[in-house]
Amino acid sequence: VYDCSELMSPEGKTLDLDTVLDSCVWSDTTERCAFVQTLRSLAFDSDPVVITLRKDTKDRREPGDHVWHQLSFSRCKNPYDGGDCLLMLESDVSTLMLAQ
Repeated sequence: VYDCSELMSPEGKTLDLDTVLDSCVWSDTTERCAFVQTLRSLAFDSDPVVITLRKDTKDRREPGDHVWHQLSFSRCKNPYDGGDCLLMLESDVSTLMLAQ
């Protein structure tokens, strides 16, 4: 079992890795599984793993209006209990993607 710790949403709700990855639009389940395997093998001294994907916003935007987000994952120690966890940073890169 792989414990990814908890992530905090802007609304103050905790998010697990599956919730974060469920918000992404993947080409297929193989792509998502391969990314999870990459995260599992992430070492403490390695560079962050960064991926840019379209975000699933079907309830929040006009049809055809896409939000792109860049997710960056780093392995770190939980400051509260010293356990293994992932730190995730999310950035909205929609404007950058539309300019390309």
